[in-house]
Amino acid sequence: VTGRVPPDPEHVSGAVLLVAPSTPYLIMGRVVYFTAFDRNALGDALRAGGPAGAVQWMRRLGIHYVWIDAREIERLRQTYGLDPAITPGLADALKAAGLRQAPVDLGPEVSVLLVPTGQVRPVGGRTGRNH
Repeated sequence: VTGRVPPDPEHVSGAVLLVAPSTPYLIMGRVVYFTAFDRNALGDALRAGGPAGAVQWMRRLGIHYVWIDAREIERLRQTYGLDPAITPGLADALKAAGLRQAPVDLGPEVSVLLVPTGQVRPVGGRTGRNH
């Protein structure tokens, strides 16, 4: 993502969570990734706490960016049995829980989101501070 995502001082040192990336990019720094054949900790976090719980899980791991390829999610679900909690609508669900769209355009199926460092908004609920 280097050179494509403008630097954000709040997010410069965090990890990148890749969710079904299908295009190779150079990503500098720590990367968190699960294949369709791995136990998916993001899926576990979504089942345990919904999108807001997944955001809390990301914050605990120091994830600052989330890269989501909706088309690849669908392909992996149909062909390899990707974790059922990981859906093509994941980016919208995470944005509803407080993630922000990064100022980068990688096409209509790819979202790069910023994980908040201060507050997480429960879907359908009030905003609260996480400790």
